[in-house]
Amino acid sequence: MNQFNDEQLLSQIKTGNRSAFRELTERYLHKVWRISFNVLQNNQDAEDVAQEVLISVWNYRDKWIAGEATFSTWLYRVTINKAIDHKRQRKITCELNDEWSDGKKGADDVFADKQLRKTFLLCMDSIPAKQRQCLFMFYYEELNIEEICQKLVTTQDSVRSLLKRGKVSMKDALSVHHHGGVNTVGLIAAS
Repeated sequence: MNQFNDEQLLSQIKTGNRSAFRELTERYLHKVWRISFNVLQNNQDAEDVAQEVLISVWNYRDKWIAGEATFSTWLYRVTINKAIDHKRQRKITCELNDEWSDGKKGADDVFADKQLRKTFLLCMDSIPAKQRQCLFMFYYEELNIEEICQKLVTTQDSVRSLLKRGKVSMKDALSVHHHGGVNTVGLIAAS
C-alpha cells in the first residue's frame, strides 16, 4: 500500500479498505499530532485531537472528492479546526471550573458542577449559531463590539442585538434545563 499516493489510498478507503486507512494513518499521524500540539501545547490533548481527525477521515471517507483540494491540505484544515475547537472547549471548561470552585465542595457539589457545565455547553449548542458566535467572541475571545463587527462584517447595532438575544436565549435554555434553580442563569442574562 505504501506505493500508492494519497488519492489512490482514499479511493481504496472509500470501499472500506482498512489496510489503505492504516497506511494513510501511518503516513499522517505524526503530522496531525504535531499540528495539534502546536495549537494546544499539551501532549494528551494533541493525541485526542489527532485521534478525532483520523476517525473523521474514516467516518467521512465517502465525502472526499478528488480534485477539490489535496488530501494533505484538507487534513491540515480539519486538524487546525478540531484543535481550535478543542482549545475553546477546554478554555470554557477551565473558566467554569475556576468560577465555580471554592475548594470547599463535597462529592455531591462536584458532581452537580460537572452536570451544570455539561448543561451549559449543551445550552450553548442549542442557541442560534449567530448568537452563539457573538457570545463566544465577546466573552471567551474577549473581542470588543467593533472587532466583532469586523469579523462578522456587520453593524454595531446588529452585534449588540445578537449579544442581547444570545444572553436571553442562554437564560431561557438554562432555565429549561435547570428549572430555574441556578443562580448563574440570572447572571448570564443580566450581564
